[in-house]
Amino acid sequence: MLGYLLAVMSWELGITAVGYVFVWTVLFRKRVSTESWRGLLRRTWPVWVMLVVIAAWSIYNYKSNYYNPTPAPSPQLALQALGISLFALQLPMSIGLYDPSPAGFEMLGIALAGLLFVALIVVTVLRSRRAWRGWAFAVLGWGVPVGSVVMSRVGYIGVPAIEQPMYYYLPTLLFLVGVLEAWSAPWRPERDGDGVDVVAADAASPKPPRRATRVVGAVAVAAFILAWVSSAWPTISSTNYGMIGPSDSPVRSYVTNLVASAQALQASGEQFSVINGVSPAGLMNFQGHNRLSQVTSVHDPTIRFDAPEGPWYAPDPAGVLVPATISWSAESSPVPPFADLSTAGITATNAAGGFCFTVDTPTAFVRWSLTAPATGGPLVVRTMATVDAATPVRVSTVTNPTDEPVVTNVNPRVWTTDEAGRLDTTPEPQISAVVIDSMTVGTTMCVDSIEVGTVSVG
Repeated sequence: MLGYLLAVMSWELGITAVGYVFVWTVLFRKRVSTESWRGLLRRTWPVWVMLVVIAAWSIYNYKSNYYNPTPAPSPQLALQALGISLFALQLPMSIGLYDPSPAGFEMLGIALAGLLFVALIVVTVLRSRRAWRGWAFAVLGWGVPVGSVVMSRVGYIGVPAIEQPMYYYLPTLLFLVGVLEAWSAPWRPERDGDGVDVVAADAASPKPPRRATRVVGAVAVAAFILAWVSSAWPTISSTNYGMIGPSDSPVRSYVTNLVASAQALQASGEQFSVINGVSPAGLMNFQGHNRLSQVTSVHDPTIRFDAPEGPWYAPDPAGVLVPATISWSAESSPVPPFADLSTAGITATNAAGGFCFTVDTPTAFVRWSLTAPATGGPLVVRTMATVDAATPVRVSTVTNPTDEPVVTNVNPRVWTTDEAGRLDTTPEPQISAVVIDSMTVGTTMCVDSIEVGTVSVG
């Protein structure tokens, strides 16, 4: 009980442990206890009640204190993320052939892992009627944790959200437990002509395995150990150093310089705003968590980012803030009939000032299509708007007219009633359209203008 409490306090995926205990009890009932269900529940119900209470408290704690609302991915995007997760990460990781840097090695791992697990499924299911229980546990062991990441992060980060090896420690353990359980399931007994199980006369003293079987087993174990050892560093590096950078990396001074220069500007009394962007890859390479506003907030949360009006500053290659300007190249139509705007799931209102509407559905959006694509970089979007109640608002850009929207900054961000506008930066090389969505149903929003510009530093 104490171990479960400590687990859920340190990592949210630990909440699923009580679910796996229940699944294990259902799938492998006789392995857990020979008691009847009623007897088992009568004896263990206090433990189950406490585990459920801890799990419910943890879910409430994380939801109310740690998480902001995020848009769910589309069914197509969710299936794409799950497919990549299973075939490009989970299966290769399970046999130790995971290294995404060399493309050839990555494809080799995917191919070998796929063939191996197809063979395992066929062999185990043919030889044992109980093997499906192990495979069911393996699928749930992978699917529940990864599915949680897909539903909570792929919608605003994209498929790269599930490509972080740190999310696969627990799924890999549970997946392999299920696979081993399927492999160790009792062999399907022989049957006579009447369909009755026949126990071999020498079952009590089974023959030792053949020499070839022992050799193949030993070679397989050695190969797996070597593969796991060889993939250990790529996994560790992509999880840690690829995420926070090594301690001796020169870019570790980047944030120090940025914070120090921002504090110097604050001390001078100048009102300024920092134009957001992506932190250096060697410092933080975790999409969705690598924005400058996120990285610097750990050191100084008072630094102002993304104000719609200047003066603006942006970091130079060393992280020192220098003056920046924005050249606005395109602006949405400021007056009716707003011909360059397309919408869905909203009701236009007659409120004065800008394009005003009420959100009717969770999938509502406003899309501004530019007359000609804006190019250059870095590109920035300025949205001037007001809302009648605080609501999440996601701003995305469309690179080519037929492409899916790409989220900007850390989205969705809460738009408050006293906010008149904000900036959103994007690493995309071109903007053909801007999409605003993820608003709360019932919210009234008035968009005064949407502009696209190019940032110049120095």
